[in-house]
Amino acid sequence: MLNQIILSFVKSLPDTIRKDICAILIAYSGHVDDYPMLPDQVENSAWEFLSPDKSADQISVIYVCAAILDRMLEHFASPASSANIEELKMFADKTGNAMAMKVVAGHALRKKHFQQAYDTWVSLRADALSAEAIFSFVEEI
Repeated sequence: MLNQIILSFVKSLPDTIRKDICAILIAYSGHVDDYPMLPDQVENSAWEFLSPDKSADQISVIYVCAAILDRMLEHFASPASSANIEELKMFADKTGNAMAMKVVAGHALRKKHFQQAYDTWVSLRADALSAEAIFSFVEEI
């Protein structure tokens, strides 16, 4: 089942970005009301969302999650996602805001992890989750 490939991919993400991706998948798929979005529950909610029982729901998860991950990982791996980090760093230095300092301090590592996730995702989309693989899966159901 292709949804299990997506589930395995998301589960394999580094801790630094996994909860972000789980929350994005649930929120952007339109299922935010169906699953709790508390930080401690977001991963389990994503696992539940990515593991539907019905074939029709599996197809929906595959198409929706592939589209979301295509866009989100490309964005987070792109230089554009770092566009405001310098402004945030100046704000953190000026105000001493602990949250802003934490975001700035973790940015380089998170950026690296997003790039690695994007590279892995591109590979999956070229092979196991290609348009042809998805079409074949749908045809078999």
